[in-house]
Amino acid sequence: MSVVALFFSIVAAIQDYRTAKIKNGLIMIGMLFAVVLFCVSLQDKTAVLEIVFAILEQMGNIFFLFMILFALYKVRALGAGDCKLLLMIGMYLPIEKSLIILVGSLILAAFYGSIRNVVRMLFLKKPRLTGIRFALPVAMVHTVVVIFEKVI
Repeated sequence: MSVVALFFSIVAAIQDYRTAKIKNGLIMIGMLFAVVLFCVSLQDKTAVLEIVFAILEQMGNIFFLFMILFALYKVRALGAGDCKLLLMIGMYLPIEKSLIILVGSLILAAFYGSIRNVVRMLFLKKPRLTGIRFALPVAMVHTVVVIFEKVI
């Protein structure tokens, strides 16, 4: 499942890099695939209570991630497309991995943005930029998480 999410993450990074936007259609298709794959994964569960608890757990994880992303959106740390992308990725992964991708992406984006601004101000004598295309760090960290998941 995480490989499917990685595919959508990479496509979103390409879109974000080219147009500075992540299309809602891509996010919606990714979320639809997540729901379908989650329903397919429920087929191996036999007890109704087990299925209900799995659904409630997944909904709770998505709601928790949504609250974090909404707070980051409100303080303008992330754009709406970035939040939707991370929420879509969170629909495929356990909450721990979703938070690792979120925090890792924020760290990578801060590092990249700082280096880019220093280079622009000191060497290119241009004013500092404020925003970056966040889907690329998300895709990079997501790739590392999937690789570690497959290796370990």
